[in-house]
Amino acid sequence: MQQLHLTQNMCLQGDPAAADFAAWRLQIGEGSTIEEGHSKEIEFPANMHVCSQAQLIEKVYPQLDIPGQATDEYLRDRTILAGQNDDVLVLNKNIMEKFSGQVKSYLSVDEVVEEAGVDNPETANLSVEYLQSLNSASLPVSKLDVKLGCPVMVLQNLSPSQGVCNGTRAVITHLGERVLELRLLTGTAAGQFN
Repeated sequence: MQQLHLTQNMCLQGDPAAADFAAWRLQIGEGSTIEEGHSKEIEFPANMHVCSQAQLIEKVYPQLDIPGQATDEYLRDRTILAGQNDDVLVLNKNIMEKFSGQVKSYLSVDEVVEEAGVDNPETANLSVEYLQSLNSASLPVSKLDVKLGCPVMVLQNLSPSQGVCNGTRAVITHLGERVLELRLLTGTAAGQFN
C-alpha cells in the first residue's frame, strides 16, 4: 500500500476568483481576518455586500428569468444557504417566481399516530389544518411548493448507493402525485435521474 499526499486543490485550477475566495475562507478559518483587540466580527469584501434579498437572488442567479438560462451547469454552480427555515421558505418562494409554470404543493402526513398503549385524548381533536401549520426546525416543512425545472437540495441521505445524499443538488424533472423525479446535478451520480 502506498500513501499519497494531496497537494493541489483541483477545484481552483484556472479560476482566480475561486482561488481568492478559497484564500479568504482559509483566513477566516485561521482567525487571521480578525485584528488584535478588535471585534470578533468578520468583514466581508465589498463585492459580497447586498442590500436586499432581491439583490442577493439577482447576484447569485443573474438573469434567471431569461428562458434557457437555468441550465444544469448554471444551477449546479449556484446556491444560497440560510440559517433559518423561515428565511429559506421566503428565498425559495422568491426564486421560484422566476421560473415559468404552475406551482405544485406537496403536503406532509396529516394525522397523529398514537403510541401503542398510550391514550391521549388531546391529540384526537387536532385538525388537519393545525397539523399542517406546524414547522419544526428538526423536520421538513409541512407544505412543499415546487415547480418543474426548479433546483432543489437533498437534506437527508435517501439513497446513498444511488447518489441521493444530504447536500446533493438536483433539478425537478417530473412532478408526480406524491413523488418528485430529479436529475442529479452534483455528487457521484450527477446527470442521472432518481
